[in-house]
Amino acid sequence: MKVIAIVMVEPFFLDVDKNLKRIVDDLRANDITPKFVYRTSDLKDVLAEMSENQPIVWYEHQNYMIHNLCFLKDWLVQNIDGNFPAIQDPENHILGFYPKGINWIRGKCIEVKNYFFHAKNILKTYVLPQVESPRIILFTREREHYFRLTLNALVYSFSNLPEIERPPITVVLNEPTESSQRIALDGIKKYGSKGDILAVSGNSKLSAVCIAQIWHRPESIVLFEDDFILPKCVKNIYPNWAKQFREKLHFYDVCCWGLSMDNYPFIKHPPAHYKSNVTAHEKYGHGELWRYNQTGFVTAQGLAVTSKRYIETCKKHGRIAIDHLLVEEAVLGICSPTMVGYHVGWNQELDGYGSTQDHNWQDFGYSGTYEVKNLITDEIRTICPIKDLF
Repeated sequence: MKVIAIVMVEPFFLDVDKNLKRIVDDLRANDITPKFVYRTSDLKDVLAEMSENQPIVWYEHQNYMIHNLCFLKDWLVQNIDGNFPAIQDPENHILGFYPKGINWIRGKCIEVKNYFFHAKNILKTYVLPQVESPRIILFTREREHYFRLTLNALVYSFSNLPEIERPPITVVLNEPTESSQRIALDGIKKYGSKGDILAVSGNSKLSAVCIAQIWHRPESIVLFEDDFILPKCVKNIYPNWAKQFREKLHFYDVCCWGLSMDNYPFIKHPPAHYKSNVTAHEKYGHGELWRYNQTGFVTAQGLAVTSKRYIETCKKHGRIAIDHLLVEEAVLGICSPTMVGYHVGWNQELDGYGSTQDHNWQDFGYSGTYEVKNLITDEIRTICPIKDLF
């Protein structure tokens, strides 16, 4: 029986045609027939029309590549009458299956019956977008317990990647203490050569973002406050999420992490609560890993924009480009992963860090002048965001 490959095709990704051509070329070289599915809701019907013994190669996304495709094809053909319902790679990705082996389907998420075959010499890998990584800017002051948790989760989210492939991270310490410096140094040491630390003599407030931009001049940035914890499985569900965020900025003005509203500190939940409080575990079952222009509660916990957009917003308003300004002026809209993180900062009053009510920060430190030291290189600069950002 001829082997068929089912390829799920999704929008809002760069190089869709290029990646599809790569898949098609691989399939044709191995005499495998491709079948493209563009809507997750169609997958169940497509499979229902096939013989229960039809051998199927599985691409849940056009960005995946299957190595040693010839071995996979041979295995599927030789085991049609066997007891194995499917075959998986060493990382538990489904490589291929038969319709008779499916336990259930929800969207594009397929669960196969037990006793699948575990391949050792076949691997499925995610092809990363060919974009420059954004610089992640994590800034902190006086919330060291939260800072430790945030930095640890951030570093862990890239722990599957070789050090050379990790995105650059800059930690900005406002009025650093010995303890906050130690937390930063320990985290960056674990992260590797792509991380650095800027120590600011005064409280630069939210202009810490500008200080890191002035120091490094990145093409794009991810704003990361010191009170947001990414879930453990981010590193598996969103491979190199920083590059994926940068890719989305080719289609949207803002790409950001959503956050759980379960510890929202005020009496009334914002109207967007019910739409934003959803995890990837819930929506992954329906084949959705991203939300496009859906109303949600957006903050600066992992918000990505181009540096050009950030600087233009600062200039327009004569102060720091805080999260709601970036969102309000997003002409192309916003997108976000369906997975959400935990905003521990809303707990700050019960944890002894003071009120969660807004502070009067005026221009958020934009017009101040600061002495800044790089704790990795020992370089020292004097920086005034409102003068040096442009």
